[in-house]
Amino acid sequence: MANIVEFGGATHVALDGLTTERLLQVGATHVVCASDLLVIGPSRRDALEHERARRAWWNSTEEWDKLYSSDVHWEPPIALWVSASLHERVNLWRICSWLRHFGFAHHDIFILDFDPVPPSRAANREVLARPFTCSESVSDHADAVLLDRLGKARPWPPERYDCAVRLWDSYVDENPLSFAESCRAGVEGFPELAPLWAFLSCFFPRRTAEGDLRLSRFDEITLSRLSTERGFRAYETDPRREKSAVVNGSP
Repeated sequence: MANIVEFGGATHVALDGLTTERLLQVGATHVVCASDLLVIGPSRRDALEHERARRAWWNSTEEWDKLYSSDVHWEPPIALWVSASLHERVNLWRICSWLRHFGFAHHDIFILDFDPVPPSRAANREVLARPFTCSESVSDHADAVLLDRLGKARPWPPERYDCAVRLWDSYVDENPLSFAESCRAGVEGFPELAPLWAFLSCFFPRRTAEGDLRLSRFDEITLSRLSTERGFRAYETDPRREKSAVVNGSP
């Protein structure tokens, strides 16, 4: 059932700690844990700058993200295990970009893409309607499902792999316009863009139909809780006030 030049011989990349443990339990011998919640906080194109920015953001020295570690020995074939979590979808773009930078061709990389596990009947109807959330994990699936999926794994077409690399480049760019346009227009094979932008856009200032600049939804909610009702409304409607929002650390 397992393939990719024997299960234990491949380099496996897990995008959360639980998946790392599961892959080791079912027979993987070389697992790289590249785990980070990249939907929030700063991201950078340069690996060293990215690591510094993320450590500062989390205020932590714990190394749960080993993608850039000098201790990792990359040996093809490489299997990337990714769930439907928005965090993992963005992380997948980053990993594709890094492996391209490292010199691997798309045909050396097998992306094992998992749909969400069907929720229980007790699940909230609102959750059921969401195409993507941030709570899924490859480890939610049974061992037999993981091994079956491995046996059927194939490299992505080069065009789709190139799209993932370009998405990461635009995601970390100081100018968010190119990435925003990709989200609005959509990119074939990346349905996560629409819900991702629905989340990220909450941090950008808005313009009314008349062209007036308004606070982002996030700032509006935050200030409404910190201000009196009268004071907040005065701040919000004053056209002389402008508020810039920060996404990925870029104003």
